Amino acid sequence: MPKAVLGDTGRRLQRRNTLQKNIRAKMAGEEYTQSQLGKELGISQPAMRQKINKVQFGYEDLVNLFAVLKFSDAEILEAIKR
Repeated sequence: MPKAVLGDTGRRLQRRNTLQKNIRAKMAGEEYTQSQLGKELGISQPAMRQKINKVQFGYEDLVNLFAVLKFSDAEILEAIKR
């Protein structure tokens, strides 16, 4: 049964969840741990876990994250679309 997404809040939550799943999938595909990814971004493993769980990335963090995990242009556009 398809999901019903209601309003801007629902769409925002859906995009957030999709980005979180995409990050985790890329980490698995590239064989990155949270600790390794945190080192690439200059933060600890617990801080990286929090950022992924809450999807709280600043612009610089996102740029570095997309580069490290080798997101394609299409994947980046999908992640940041409104």
